[in-house]
Amino acid sequence: MENYGTIFFRNDKKIADIEEFVTNSVLANLDITLEEINENGEIVELSVMGGSSTEDNIESAMESLSKHNFNFVKAYITGDEDPWCMLLWVENNIVRSEDISGGIYEYIAECEDSELDDYEDLRDAKEKGPSLYFTEKLDSWKQGIESCDLSEIESEVTSIINYSNF
Repeated sequence: MENYGTIFFRNDKKIADIEEFVTNSVLANLDITLEEINENGEIVELSVMGGSSTEDNIESAMESLSKHNFNFVKAYITGDEDPWCMLLWVENNIVRSEDISGGIYEYIAECEDSELDDYEDLRDAKEKGPSLYFTEKLDSWKQGIESCDLSEIESEVTSIINYSNF
C-alpha cells in the first residue's frame, strides 16, 4: 500500500536553498521519498510518497519543522485504496490530526440513536450529513493555504463524501 502526502509550511525564515534544507534537515533519516517541491509565495509544498509508515514520517517531518521554529505547518495524507485522508497541522508545537473517512457513516448506519453520544462527533456527523460534515473540516484545515493547489485533497474528500452517501 502506498501513501501520498503533501506538507505545507510558511518559509518565513527566507531560506534560500529550500531543497537542501528539506533534504538534510527535515526529511533526513525518514522513510519517505521527496517527489516534488513547490514554492507558492511564502508557502512551501513538499510532495512525498511512502509506505505504511508515511503517517509517522510526515508527523516527524512536521515536528522537525516546528523545532526549526516554522510556526505554520500543515499536511495531508491520502492512500491508494479506499477513499480516505488525514489532515494534519501543528498547534502549540504538537501535531494534531483529523481522519476523514466514510467509516464514521458506516458506524452511524449500524448504531442506535442512544449510542450517538458514545463517541465524539457521531451525533454531529449524523445531523450534518457527509457533505457538510467533511467540507467543514476541510475548509477549516485549508485556512492559510488557499493559494496552493488543493485539488488533490479536495477530490479525495469529494470521493469520501460520495462513498459516505449510501
